[in-house]
Formats: sequence, C-alpha cells, structure tokens
Amino acid sequence: NAKNGRDVSLLVKKGGVQMFKVTWSTEKVNNANEFKFILHDKLEVNPESILFKNIISQYKFLTPFNTRSGEFEFYVNKVDKNVVLNKFYAKGVVMKDGNKALELLMTTNEQPYKFELFAPALLGNVKPGMTEAKISVAHNPGQSLEMKTNFQKFTGFKIYKTGSGNERKVEVNGKELVMGDYTLTDNSFSTKLTVGADYLEPKITWEGKLPQNKAEAEAFMLKNNIVVKVTGSKRNLDLSLNWKMTKPDFNFGTPENGKISLNAKGHNPRWETTLCLEMPPGRLKTRLLRSTGLDWLSLPKAGLQQPLLLKLHSTSKFCWTRLTSLESS
Repeated sequence: NAKNGRDVSLLVKKGGVQMFKVTWSTEKVNNANEFKFILHDKLEVNPESILFKNIISQYKFLTPFNTRSGEFEFYVNKVDKNVVLNKFYAKGVVMKDGNKALELLMTTNEQPYKFELFAPALLGNVKPGMTEAKISVAHNPGQSLEMKTNFQKFTGFKIYKTGSGNERKVEVNGKELVMGDYTLTDNSFSTKLTVGADYLEPKITWEGKLPQNKAEAEAFMLKNNIVVKVTGSKRNLDLSLNWKMTKPDFNFGTPENGKISLNAKGHNPRWETTLCLEMPPGRLKTRLLRSTGLDWLSLPKAGLQQPLLLKLHSTSKFCWTRLTSLESS
C-alpha cells in the first residue's frame, strides 16, 4: 500500500450469509533514524458461525465478542540510546464490541520508562478486582534509580546518592532499607552498609591492579593473595586466600603444580568458626577447625583417607576438633 505495508482481507460466507471477516493493514517506516511498524486488524464474527460457537464463545479467560478491532505499534530510535539499548516503545489497544478490552504501553523513549497494561479479563485472574498494572522507572545514571508501581504489597523502590561521597541509600515501599558507601582502587574495594543501628564494613584487597586485558587476567589468576576483612556491629570476618600455580596447558598427561592456602576466622550471632587449609602439591592438610552451629563439614575428595566431621555440642559454646591431617594418594 501507499504506507509501505500490506493490506489483507478474508471473507467467509455460508449460504450467502457472512460467517466472519478478517482485515489486516500494516504500515512501515525504516530509515537511518528510526524503524516503525504499525498493524491494524479487525475481526467480525457471526454468532451463528462455527468459529464463534466452538471457540470464541468458549473463552475461559478472555471476553467473547462479535467484533474485535486492534491497533499495535512498535518503534525503535536508531540514533538515541539509553544506558544499554536503543530507545523504543511498543503500544497497542484492543476493542471488543465497542469496549476497551486491552491497552498496552511499554516505552524507554521517554522519562520515566513505563510499562502499563490494562487488561481486566487477564489481571482479574491474577487478583480479583485488578484491572491494570502500572510500573514506571526513572533512571538518572550515576545518581538515582527509582521504580514506582500501583501494586498493593510492593509500591516500588529507590536507590540514590545522598550527596556524601559515594554513599547511597536504598528505600523499599517508601521506607529506608539500607545505606552504604564504597571506595574502589586498583587493588582494593571497601564499603560500609548500615541497616538501622547495625553496620557492616567489608574490605577486600588483592595483589596488583584489576586486570584490563587477557595477559593481566592470566597473571592475576595464576598467582595472587586476596585478603578479606569484615567488621560490624554483630559480625566480623578475617580471611586470606593465596595461591600460585603453573599455567595449565589442558594436556592431562602433563603434570601441573600449584599451591593454595586459606585461612578464615569469623563470628556472628549464630556461630563462630576458624578454618585453616593448606594444599601444597599433592597434599591437603587441615590444621585447625572450631565451630558452633554447624552440624557437619565434609571435605570429600578421591584419595582422601577420611572426611572431617563436625558434631554439634549443645552443652558447649565452642566445639574443638582434634588436629587432623588428610593425605592425598
């Protein structure tokens, strides 16, 4: 047709009487700046037709009709983008016997982004009396992200900078959930999270700077020393993990060498544990393990003489295990 689309019409009669009629008409725009596709459709059905009696009148979730018309439009902005994708929208409306049965809008082509669905026949099965669902998302890159809904139990959330360094606050259903700040350098990451009167301050350090290319990533993974220190009002953790290995060639006939060491000590309201593991080439040693609140801990591995088991002692706050050494064959 004149709008770079197609026009289709289908008419079915029986004994000279129209049973149903379907018409489609499309429009299309496609150039360097945008893509747009529009569909117009209409369906007219005789109540005496087999289509109406056997299918349409038997609808369980949708509303039966004699005349249904619809218009759907899809658009993509080829020039402007959001954070990741090109701006776009999809919208449509369906009318049944002169009444609006469905309306849809989903767009990132404007602020705030929107998802709106009016569909009483569908949403009423999700929640009685529900006729429409509305979600809007306002995104200010680097500053804030806010979602609003018309739902009863979840009205939305908001994440935004407070104006104090990198500190951000998280709100859910209009109530403050958590507040946190962070610092990222070439070889460390630290943050502080606050929930009411409780706080948690983890800091992670490593050797060298964060990998920027394949060669740096390879060096980072073959040898490093990662230290995690967490302090908090109710929890703390000191953990060190270091390793060194030869570059694997994925030839299983070639021997590889490596060493890994893990030391961890922590405490929280439920249990306290201290764990030290060393794995030199061909050997696994468990030096010390103390725990409360753990039913068991097993280290299964082919060739180990036995697993290490922990049993909960209800009469003692701390459960010390014997010094155990596990040798690999």
